[in-house]
Amino acid sequence: MVLFDEASFQNEPYTQKSLYKRGTKHTQIVNPYKFKINATGLLTINGNSIITITNSSTAPEIAISLLELRCANTNNKNTIKYYKNI
Repeated sequence: MVLFDEASFQNEPYTQKSLYKRGTKHTQIVNPYKFKINATGLLTINGNSIITITNSSTAPEIAISLLELRCANTNNKNTIKYYKNI
């Protein structure tokens, strides 16, 4: 059994709305050093669990995480080599 979850972390809060005093001009300070990190975590009940840091949360990135989980939970060196080549 595998439990799967993904999360995104960034150094700036995501706000769509903000409050400002009536009669004042609404200005928002933009951070030029904004970055985002995506993490995929796979927790196994009877095996090794992993966390993968990725650039995005697309299907190919999730497939890579699943391959890394398979590599972490096998002792067959040929299988690991095959999955690393993929």
